[in-house]
Amino acid sequence: MKAPFRLLALDVDGTVVAGEGGAITERVVQAIRAVSDRLHVVLCTGRDAGECVAIIERLGLQRHYRILGGGSCTVSPNGLVEFTGEIAADLVVEAVRLVGDRALRSFQLTPSGWMPFTAGSAPQMLSFQAEGLAHAEVIVQALSALQSRVYVTQVIDIVFPERVSVHIGPLGVTKGTALRKLSNLLGITADQIVSIGDMPIDIPMFEVSGLAVAMGNAPADVQARAHLVAPSLAEDGVAHVIEQYLLCEE
Repeated sequence: MKAPFRLLALDVDGTVVAGEGGAITERVVQAIRAVSDRLHVVLCTGRDAGECVAIIERLGLQRHYRILGGGSCTVSPNGLVEFTGEIAADLVVEAVRLVGDRALRSFQLTPSGWMPFTAGSAPQMLSFQAEGLAHAEVIVQALSALQSRVYVTQVIDIVFPERVSVHIGPLGVTKGTALRKLSNLLGITADQIVSIGDMPIDIPMFEVSGLAVAMGNAPADVQARAHLVAPSLAEDGVAHVIEQYLLCEE
């Protein structure tokens, strides 16, 4: 009997895409294309719209929804964009003050995409780049006074894997909240959702899914929050999940 899933939520970097050039293996492409005729396939990523164009075309997902900016906006198949909130101006000022010169670089997510941070803005998300996990923890600790007022998570930099970005966004705006809102719109229940990811930013997505899958290359704490662990990105883990659970025979 075919699994009763109706929506597949996919993280992008470290899950579908490898490296700066955005390489996707042919097996993964074909698996996603095959299942996209049966299910809603939703890219759930920290990238902005411009950074996803080539990926969407390669995967044939032009007719599907996507969740961008770590949950800060949702784009419909006809291109309508819904933004879910921005960081209050006073919190932006305080976050930048607390981090000070600890970050290598600071970026902001706006409706125009990711760009270097400029004072006086009210972005959907802030990102502080760190040199590795230990450095990222220093930044997270610097932001501890704000953690009851903003959402804080860490993401490995896909261009420079040795670096980690600390993202902060409006409290209550995550991949999970965006996915839940979209699934409600589509009349899809949590047990009909499969989500696949590899980083802490994906855990809220796991929490609203009937089947939460961590990649084999995900950190141990992320794997511990999933229902199962797939093969790694290098082993076409996404294709494996689709083939085993979504393209199964009746």
